[in-house]
Amino acid sequence: MSDENKESGIKVLHKAVDVLRQLSNSPSGMSLSELSQSVNFPRSTVQRIVATLESELLVEQLSKGGGYRLGQGLGLLLQNTQSDLIAMTRPFLRNLSLEVKESVSLATLYGDKLHVADCIIYERDLRVSFPIGLEAPCYGTAAGQALLSTLPDELIEKYIPDEIMVARGSQLTRDSLIQKIKKIRETGIGIDEQDHIEGVCTFSVVLQTTFGKFSITILAPAVRANYEKEFYVERLNKIREDLMHRLNFFHRFEIY
Repeated sequence: MSDENKESGIKVLHKAVDVLRQLSNSPSGMSLSELSQSVNFPRSTVQRIVATLESELLVEQLSKGGGYRLGQGLGLLLQNTQSDLIAMTRPFLRNLSLEVKESVSLATLYGDKLHVADCIIYERDLRVSFPIGLEAPCYGTAAGQALLSTLPDELIEKYIPDEIMVARGSQLTRDSLIQKIKKIRETGIGIDEQDHIEGVCTFSVVLQTTFGKFSITILAPAVRANYEKEFYVERLNKIREDLMHRLNFFHRFEIY
């Protein structure tokens, strides 16, 4: 391959990364024309780049003839690259699950979606769990809200739609949700009590790791969470301490 062709190929690769970056900042999606303008590349070339990314499930079309957004293939890539982190945190998740007698999950954000990387399911008659690989609206659980709290204000507002989905009986609005997320910066604990999933409460802390930001979350039915909330918060704070000791020993990741 000639130097000129190599240079052209590298340039296209950089533009493909630019396309992914632009889509990560646009949860509602972007048209080919918008992408072309954003990355300053001809529309025809952007169309070929998007088609290639789409074939690898890294980009998906919102609807026939509509715009594009990040695809589910990114979740698979995240899962593959997170294996070391999952192996390191799993004993902590398992111990936490045994202590609180509830399911516990590890999750991260990409774009406006929460991606569940691991979940320890506590077996009992009434339980709550999120399947590994689940992709959900970023604002819909304590995990997503806690992770959103680490972002700049403008990204928080960008990732939360004008019309949020809430559970029956919830008084939560978009504005009150944004304020609630910002408040997590002070408390360090995300709590969602049936605002988005009726009968389900979630409690979460955030970890800043070498692989990015992750949340550790306790998932519980409201009938038990109503009585055990303080205990859940206590144990989440404890796991934060335990992981900090792990950090001091291995120098592998930091606590947010």
